[in-house]
Amino acid sequence: MARSKPPNLTREILDDAAAMSAAVEKLLLANRTWKRHTAVILEIQAEMRTACSDEAWSAYLELEMATNARLGDALLAVARWGFRAGQAAGERCR
Repeated sequence: MARSKPPNLTREILDDAAAMSAAVEKLLLANRTWKRHTAVILEIQAEMRTACSDEAWSAYLELEMATNARLGDALLAVARWGFRAGQAAGERCR
């Protein structure tokens, strides 16, 4: 099943957390490098799960969730910064 392309970034998408999340997801799922890294991560996680106790695995998953939340916030901040910087540059060039 073919995935749709990410939408062009607009102020409306940028200011709507759900729309921004959907746009970023489409962008990343279309990226071969992202998919390759994801496959490697899943393989390593499968190996780790068999080597860890339930307690250690739960701690790892909590760490993973916190790390992913931080990365998500960082991606959103960078996207907003880039969008606004591009707008400002475009306005200066007029």
